[in-house]
Amino acid sequence: MFLNNLKMKCLFSFLRHFKFVVKLIFIISFINGITIQAYGQKNKLPKKDIRAARIDSIFDQADANSLDIRGVLRYEYSFTNPSQDQLQKLSVKLRKDSFETIALKVIGDKRWQLVVMKNQILTRQTMEETDKKMRSLAYQFLVDKYTGFSISKFQVNPLKVTADKFGSYIKSLDNEALFKAATYLISQKSYDRSMVAFQESIDRHYKEDTAQFQMGNALVATNEFVKGIERWENARNLNHHYLDAYLKLGDIFVENSHFNRALYNYQEADTLKPNDDVILYKIASDLIELKRYNESYKYAKRSVKLNRKNIYAKGLIEILKQPAIRKLRKKYPDL
Repeated sequence: MFLNNLKMKCLFSFLRHFKFVVKLIFIISFINGITIQAYGQKNKLPKKDIRAARIDSIFDQADANSLDIRGVLRYEYSFTNPSQDQLQKLSVKLRKDSFETIALKVIGDKRWQLVVMKNQILTRQTMEETDKKMRSLAYQFLVDKYTGFSISKFQVNPLKVTADKFGSYIKSLDNEALFKAATYLISQKSYDRSMVAFQESIDRHYKEDTAQFQMGNALVATNEFVKGIERWENARNLNHHYLDAYLKLGDIFVENSHFNRALYNYQEADTLKPNDDVILYKIASDLIELKRYNESYKYAKRSVKLNRKNIYAKGLIEILKQPAIRKLRKKYPDL
């Protein structure tokens, strides 16, 4: 009897402790659940708060860079889109609102970028409104993405500096401001002024390869072809991975019937960017001029295989299938 009573007491004691442990586990789990939920809510901020935090971060960085965030500063806004047309329309709209178009160019994997600028006085609060307006304009003009803004030192428009003061103005700029001014000038087709600015950049050895390349662009645009080629070659020699320099040289050598020199540059471009259907087409087209028909056919076939919509490479293949050329291909299989 005594043993039975003892067993019952032990059982009741165990059950009491078991219930206590279960309650304790439940309470701990409940508290942890609340903590995790609160953490998730805390870290999942509304979009409005995320944008405000981003604006604060950019202003904080400008302040850390000793920019007077209460004064006039240069604000640049950028947009990206798969095609150019919508960005051009947006650019026209923004120019009417006194923004200057800094660049409209291809970036990355064949996407277009529009960059506009305005010298403004903005606070963190007014920037929130401006940022909202830019997003709204992107939506209105069917532009894929508004990618944000940056702040830099206020700059005078280099097109508005008088001719007698332009040289001293260019020399007064720091390296980054100088290069921005030069890039802006060539984008506005102010070739003579852009060459002055890019030459200053070259003299300072600042982004020298790009400055040489842009000098070449400006010279060719003003029909100084020989000097332009020299500049592109300078860019290529300074930077052996400068794809655009190889392509520009290839194109201009083809235009002037220097097909062997063109081939060298195109093949170097192919090494830097293999499996690009446009580059392969350029090589194939150049090889036809050199009467190396079988080689041309191989490159053209590779181009079409990579891009079935490359009508130029397809046209080249049709030419190479013509009876007279097919006969030559069989007669000279090594060419």
